[in-house]
Formats: sequence, structure tokens, C-alpha cells
Amino acid sequence: MIRIGWRLPPTALATAAPRDPLDRAVRVGLLSLTALLLLTLPPRQNPEVFYLMSAGIAYGIAVLSLVVLVGLVGQFSLAQAGFMGVGAFAAAHLVTDAHVPFLLAVPLGGLAAVPVGMLAAIPALRVRGVLLAVVTLSFGQALDTLFFQAKTNGGGLGGVALARPDVLASDVHYYWFELAVLGGLCAFVCMFRTRKTGRVLAAVRESEPAALAVGINLVRAKVAAFGLSAFIAGVAGVVYAGINQSAAAGDYTAFKSIGLLAVAVIGGLGSAAGAVIGGLLNTLAPYYIARLPLVGSGDLTGVVFGAGLVLQMVVAPQGIASQVLEAERMLALQLRVRWQNQNRPLEAIG
Repeated sequence: MIRIGWRLPPTALATAAPRDPLDRAVRVGLLSLTALLLLTLPPRQNPEVFYLMSAGIAYGIAVLSLVVLVGLVGQFSLAQAGFMGVGAFAAAHLVTDAHVPFLLAVPLGGLAAVPVGMLAAIPALRVRGVLLAVVTLSFGQALDTLFFQAKTNGGGLGGVALARPDVLASDVHYYWFELAVLGGLCAFVCMFRTRKTGRVLAAVRESEPAALAVGINLVRAKVAAFGLSAFIAGVAGVVYAGINQSAAAGDYTAFKSIGLLAVAVIGGLGSAAGAVIGGLLNTLAPYYIARLPLVGSGDLTGVVFGAGLVLQMVVAPQGIASQVLEAERMLALQLRVRWQNQNRPLEAIG
């Protein structure tokens, strides 16, 4: 499963805006509709569903960090929840102890996770694939045991308060803030992949020997990728902690990293859209699966979710986002054919 998600074809990461005006119009229309639905529908749901959607947006930011690391560079990581925790606890201490404004603590929490991510990159210089996944999982477990369970962070029983500012005191306002952070980071990642550094990282993913042959510094590329991924994950941790206004050790266990990678593969590691889909699936799928008549109490939720994952990987190994993009292209093609058919008689008369 993991290997299928990792070995993306080169075109899977090419999500630049379409050159054709009609294709561009269809994409802008679909993005606008999606943004409108995300802005307006969740506040109308019951409190439980709204909470899950709010958490799903935060997880979407975390999955975006995997889009950068796994989808773009081809480096496995099961330490993303650990990076989230570093950012969350760093921001919580900044706000609570140093009285740093919350809005400033969000990027600072992300920056606090960067050196930790770079440290986790050291094994990537030697191992790849499953071995790297195991090493990073152990790294995340070490963060949980040595850092998150420390007395200064609540000793694993409580947490550290992370108060939101008055402007974000409302859950709806905070949800909109989450969307703004997610949208900004998605736009950054999309632009980053088209720049020189992004193309360098993509070259490392395609073939390390070839990248080395053309003068690419593999050490610098991998360390930079882990650092950027850790920054995004750290921001995700702060945003998630802001939902409950507390950074708690139980929210950033090593096991959470496995779930993040799973939903990242389902959503699609090749695009920012896959991060949004994966994040929402991480919270909403178990909720609705547990309410299916045959599932009942929810004891079989994991079984149903796992079976769905296997089925999805067989039907659409590149993720749900790839199917959405394919549907978008088909819609644009149908609109173009219809427009040409409608204008053909006029061309014949001319």
C-alpha cells in the first residue's frame, strides 16, 4: 500500500493551472464551489460534526506536510504527529508562559518543529522505504516519551493551555481561520513545486543517482524537505491544539502518524487537494462508518475503514484527488465539445 502511494508517476505531481482557458475556468469554478461549501456548510451542522470538520481541517494541514515529503520527495515519515506535537507544545508555552500573541505563536510553533524535522532527516541519508518509515516511527515515539510526557507538558495526564484571542474565541471564527491557514499553505506548496527548489526535490524523488549526477546535493535536499514538512506539520499541531485550547500529549502519539499516512494515501499524495480530502476523511469517515446499520456500535469501524482503504487502492491507487482531477478534465472536455457543436453551423455559414 505504502509503496503504491510513494511511487507516483511524474505527472501525478503536476498540478499547475491548466493552459486552456476553458480548463482553467472549470478548475476555478470547482475550487470556488468547494471553498464556498467549506465556508458555509460546516457551521450549519450539529456540534459534533462541526467539531470533526474543524479537526479535519487541522489534519488536512498535517497531511499536506506528507504531500511535500512523500509525494514530492519520496521520503517516508511516520513522525508527523511528533512534529505536530512539538509545534503545539512550543506554541502553548509561548502563549501561556511568554504571553506571545496566538497569531504569532502559530508560525513560531511551526519553526520550532523545523530543527526536529531536520534531525529526523539524518536516517533518510542512509535508508529508504519501509526502513525509513520504521526509524521515523521510533523517532516519533521517542518524542512522545521524552518530550510530550514531560512534567512541564502536563506529564501525559493533562496538557498546556493554549488560549485563543478574542477575535477567534468563536468556534466558527476559528474554523474560518483554520481554512485560511490551510488555503495559504496549499497555495504555497503548489507554487513551491513549480519553483527551482521544488523541481530539485522532485528530481530526487524520481532518481537519486540521476539527481546526484547533475550536481544536486542529496543531503541538502532531503534535510530541506524534512524541515519544510516539519514546519507545516508543526503549524498543523498548533492549529489542532487551538480547537480545544490545549496541547495534550494524547493528541500527538506515534500511532496518529500511521493514520495520517493512511488517509494521505487515500486522499492522494500527489496534490494539495488530496491533503484536504485526507484530513476530512481522518475525522468524518470513522464517524459515519460507525453509524452504518451493519457496523452498529462502531467496533467494526476499523475493519470497514481498512477494507475501504484496500478497495480504494485497487480502484484508484493515486488517490481520490486524482479521480476528482480526472472528472474535472472530462467535464471540461464535454463542455468544449458541446461548445464546438453549437458553433459549427455558424462557422459553416461563414
